[in-house]
Amino acid sequence: MLAREVSQPPKGTQSIHRTISVIRAISQAKKCSRLSWIARKTNLPLATTHRILSGLEWNGLINHDPYSKEYSLGDELFYLVNAACQSNIRERLRSSLERVANETEDMVFLQIRSAYDVLCADLVTGGYPIRAIAIKTGTRRPLGIGAGGLALIAFLPDEKFEEIIRANQQRYLQYYKIKPDYIRYLANVSRKRGYVVSEQVFQKNITSVSVPLFDRNKNVMAAISVASIPQRMNKERQKKVAQIINKTIEIEGTDKW
Repeated sequence: MLAREVSQPPKGTQSIHRTISVIRAISQAKKCSRLSWIARKTNLPLATTHRILSGLEWNGLINHDPYSKEYSLGDELFYLVNAACQSNIRERLRSSLERVANETEDMVFLQIRSAYDVLCADLVTGGYPIRAIAIKTGTRRPLGIGAGGLALIAFLPDEKFEEIIRANQQRYLQYYKIKPDYIRYLANVSRKRGYVVSEQVFQKNITSVSVPLFDRNKNVMAAISVASIPQRMNKERQKKVAQIINKTIEIEGTDKW
């Protein structure tokens, strides 16, 4: 029986059920998420609600602003969610990365979003003897930096794209003093092309091709990138690599998620 079909929580789990209801209430709050509002939303006594909130705050799952008295979701909760998503996506796309690596013989990377960062979730080494190791698994950079980081935002709605650019504009200066307008230019070129190419833009002696992966609702969920030395990545091969990635996505059915 599915959890949503159960009218009452299992015996002995009332406190867990109440804690989850408090987290859900905070996540659904549009404006105000003060103690009294959360108590009304969850139909819990004020004292019980406050006790649950205190425990969640202590564990970093929620934040409490002492001035506005409002509660919000904490960083630790996002870390847990991100870890779960990362593990799930990495497991589901591993065979895709291996297929691309076998065909291109180059380094293949899986990149996902983590707040305003791009996170390298996985990589597979190809058979070509000269390897272009652009980044390592677990590496974080601002969204928009790197072929994969750009692929993750270039195909987003304009409003969301601009939100990320504004949030990261100061951080871009750490990477060859790249300015937001140049990220916008690269994104515009990538949209017209259908994939991202970085010809030693973000890293010297490395040319990368990255293709965004969309779910069935057309939301960008990840990016697969291939990195190689510039001598192996002329215009013709860049296009071929993008075709290999797109073909793999179609074969693996990742566009049906």
